Amino acid sequence: MSGGEIIVIFIVILLLFGSEKIPDLAQTLGKGMREFQKAKDEIQSELTRSVADVKNDLEDATRSIQSEVEGIKSELAREAEAADAHLAGDGQNGDNAIKSESSDTFFGDGI
Repeated sequence: MSGGEIIVIFIVILLLFGSEKIPDLAQTLGKGMREFQKAKDEIQSELTRSVADVKNDLEDATRSIQSEVEGIKSELAREAEAADAHLAGDGQNGDNAIKSESSDTFFGDGI
């Protein structure tokens, strides 16, 4: 807005409301602006708190999931080690059984 437009608007307001009503109008306008600013600040702080709460909930859920994943990984690692040990033991027992059978077959059982 240019300076001329503002002067025209001020003259129209002066003619509509009169010089006695302008201070009351300005006071009412000021109160309205303060209340609007207060409401805006309250909404902004509520949104900030809500975002912080959601962020904390997501971080808690992430930590919980990571903990469970780590538990599952360690359990799978233990089971894999146990399976390796079992297979290694079976392999030695199987080799001994094969050697025993082959020697019995080759040399005979005295039959």
